[in-house]
This record gives sequence, C-alpha cells and structure tokens, in this order.
Amino acid sequence: MKNLRIVSLLLAAFLLFALLAACKQESDSEVAPTASPVSDEPAPSQTSDVSAGPDEEQKSAFTYPLDNDELTYWYPLYPEILAHISDWNEKNYVWTAGEKYTGIHINWITPNLQQINEMFNIMIVSEDLPDMILYADTYAGGGEAAVKDGVYVRLNEYLEENTPAYNAWLASYERYYKDSRTDSGLVYAIYGLVDTERKAGGGLIWREDLAAKIGWTEIPKTIAEFDRFLHDYKDATGQTGFFSPPQYGFVTDGTYGILPPSFGAATRMVNVDGKVHYGPAMPGFKDYVIKMKEWYDNGFINPDFVSTPYFMTWTDVAIGKFVVAHGVPGLVGNEWGRNYSDDPDLYIAAITPLSGDNGVEPKCGTYMSTHVGSPTAISTSCKKIETALRWLDFWYTDEGAMLKCYGVEGETFNYVNGEPVWTDLISANIEVPVAQAAGGVFINTFTGPGYQYCIYDNEDVALACNVWADFDPAWNMPPISLTADESSEYVNIMADIETFCAETIANYITGARSLDDYESYFLAQLEAMNLSRAIEIQQAALDRYIKR
Repeated sequence: MKNLRIVSLLLAAFLLFALLAACKQESDSEVAPTASPVSDEPAPSQTSDVSAGPDEEQKSAFTYPLDNDELTYWYPLYPEILAHISDWNEKNYVWTAGEKYTGIHINWITPNLQQINEMFNIMIVSEDLPDMILYADTYAGGGEAAVKDGVYVRLNEYLEENTPAYNAWLASYERYYKDSRTDSGLVYAIYGLVDTERKAGGGLIWREDLAAKIGWTEIPKTIAEFDRFLHDYKDATGQTGFFSPPQYGFVTDGTYGILPPSFGAATRMVNVDGKVHYGPAMPGFKDYVIKMKEWYDNGFINPDFVSTPYFMTWTDVAIGKFVVAHGVPGLVGNEWGRNYSDDPDLYIAAITPLSGDNGVEPKCGTYMSTHVGSPTAISTSCKKIETALRWLDFWYTDEGAMLKCYGVEGETFNYVNGEPVWTDLISANIEVPVAQAAGGVFINTFTGPGYQYCIYDNEDVALACNVWADFDPAWNMPPISLTADESSEYVNIMADIETFCAETIANYITGARSLDDYESYFLAQLEAMNLSRAIEIQQAALDRYIKR
C-alpha cells in the first residue's frame, strides 16, 4: 500500500485547502484542559516514522457488514462539488460501496463549505444534531467546550472496543496519537490521517523553460542566486514585474510567508527551541523587507502585488506574464499550463526554500506540521455511538483506505502494472473537472474520515513536493490548543496586529513609508498592540502541548 500512486490532474485547489486546513490547527484549533488529564488506549509508538504503518494483526477490525442501520452525517462540501450532486449516495462510488461493505446507510447533510461557520452555528443552535459532525473543531471554544456543553460525546472510553483499525494507526506513530487529542488527553473526534511521507504542499515556482532560455538551467538555491536570476532575467528580456510574491509581501498561512524564513524570520508565530517568537518582530524580518523593497525598486516585483492573491497569478505564470510566483503541486510540470498556453516548451518547476546570507537556513515553511485533520465528532443526539464509531473505523482498514482513495475497480480506477490508476471518469471527464470528480463527486479522496495514502499526480509533482520540503522545519509550530478565554483574547490581539503588519509591510516595500522608522514605528507599534501578551498565550499553549 505504501507504494500506491494516483494519476490525477489539477488537484491544486484541494491540496492547498488540505494544507491550509492542517496549518490552521497550529494556532487556534483546540481548547486546552479544563480538568485533570485522562488516559486512554492505544499508547503511541515513540517512533518518528510511520512508513511501515501498523501491523496487519493490529489493523484487523470487525466482521463487516454490520447490522443494517442508518446514521446521519453533517459533511460540508465545496459549491463546485454540490453543483454536481443531489443525492450523494447515488453518485459517489465510495459511499455506495462503503454501504455494501459496512451495512450502514448514511443520510448526508451537505451544507456549503464556504459558509461553514454560519451553517455550523445554525445547526448547534437548532439542537437538531446529526449523529456525526465533520470539521468538529469549528465549535466555538473547541472540542473540550463541546463536550462540556453536552454537544459532543467524550470518546475515550469507546475507542478500545470500537475503533481497532484507527487505534492501530494512532499507535504506529506518536504524532498521530498526540495530535488527535487535546492537552488534557480528551478524545472528542476521530481524525482523518494523512501519510507522513507527504511533507510539503507548496512554495516558489518558476517557468523553468523561460529561465533556461537566458542560461539558467539550475534552480536558484540561495537568496543571492535568486537575486542574480531576477537581474539576469530583466536584463535579458527587458520584462518587468515578472516576480509575483505573496500578497502584501505578508501572508500568515502555513507557508510562514515563503521568503521571510530565508532571512531567519517568518510571518507568524514560530517555535524556537521551545520558545515562541513572532516572526515580524525577529531581527531578520527587517532584512527581508529591505530586500523586497530593493527588488520592487528594480522593477522585478509585480506592481499590483498588494491587490493580487497568489491563486490569481497562476494563469499568468502559464502565459509568461509572471516567471516566478507562489504555487501548489497541481501547477508543476506542463499538463496544467497547457490549458492556458500553446507554448510547447512550457514547464513549471518548484524552487527549493532559499538559503540566506551568512549561512542562514530556513527553519519554517510549508512542511506539514501535523498529519491529522478533518475531525468527526459523535453528537450527544446519537443513539448508536458504537455503530457510528465502527462505521468510521472501516475507513482506516486496508479495504476502507483503498476505497476512499481510489474508489471501485473497473469504475473509478484500474490496475496498471500493479498500481491503481484512475479511469477517464475521474481524470478525463468533460463534464466534471478532476478536482471535483476526485474531491467528492465520484470519489472522496481528500477529506473526511480514513487513512489517506501519500498520493501525487505524477513524477513532476512528487519531485516538486520533495524540493519544497528540502529544509529543516524546526521552527514550525505544532497544533497547539488554546483555552476558550485564551482563544478569544488571542484572536482579538492578532486580528489588529496582522492587519497592521500587512498594510505597513506593503508600504515599506513600495516606498510609501520610509524604512527609517522601522524600529521606532513598526516594532514599537507591535509592542503597543499587546504583542507580548499574544506571545505569552502561545507560549502557555506550546508548553502544554510539549507535556502531552
């Protein structure tokens, strides 16, 4: 199973959403303990590598199908998927086959994922709760609060008897175990698990073919080399504005800003040897801003970078307007780009995280800090808790994981040279783009319960993800938990700080504000906005996480 490979196209959006969802957990996902720690099985392995996975004996589960039964499952979907389905059971091969395997019929409730907070709150307030709830971490205050409020079932006492396959995966890798419970040890949800071989999901990309035309046949690996490339490209082509950096030069997602790590900084909180620091307040961040202003003044940077989200730049990379940008796996190679360009030489490649001056190496970035996500809670309205857990557990067996990732042989995939390959229904469907076909219409590869194998489009994507992961993620924050009070205070502080940073950094880069007042204005204002308290909150949460 570890060598499974998937043939797919245009998965950029879904891989990106999965990455950002995982990274979101690093700062605001869960509520910390309100009671004394609890213990539950299985005990985790101390290994940092799960490449072997659990033993087959550990993964043995129940005899399926179970007794015929029905459950309700609240499962938000993107509108692009909802547009293609009416009854999810009729069209989705995974759920249809899953019902035959398990004997359980699922009545799906599929609100628009783009309205998840609103729809989630409506569901909770109505008190008309389904049996199972996906994205259970949406609850205000997190899982601890949901259990305390009588909305979610505490699952600790149910795991040993009802989730043997899931338990085996948790026991096989310490981080699966650690990241799937709160600081107090509470288990309030069953998490989707992602193969730990998947390391990174994005970074800098460039038009390798256009770079080669001016003599650059190797990717730049340092800031100095990248700087030389920018100069060489402008000198050779006369083109300006061909580098599209992250919007504002300051994005706070799981990329840590893409370029600031090359200067010993970041755009969010980082964990430096157990101590929390705020990236923009670190000394290296000013060096990053100075270099970005230099590139802007030289005409390398897209003059509209403040108003251009990175995902809006991708087609411009394909047509050559931008030669360097922030990208995701589905863009690399030439298959995606040829939808927008007839250039036969077009090739998009990943650029490694750049080393800085004086031996500075990036210590944070899009390296996945956790491999758990998509938590499913059992609501207190559920009268069949054991049945729900055993249905969820099926997706962690070999049969369930294979079905989740690939669907039904002969319908959604066939074996080619011993490896599963999607059929044209998924990869060449004229009516349903592959991102929707694989992301929920016909199969359900990327979200929800189950074990997700490390899957790549092709060798180009596999290479790109390895290139982006070529750094030591020592500063990446783990999925820490905040108490309800901490979360409210932290969000209020950081909302103002991040808005201030984005606007001010953009002004420094464009020259609208002089860097002469960087310390007296920018750094002083951060402290005046109570940054030290935000760091204190994160430090307390990190300390609790380390003690889990």
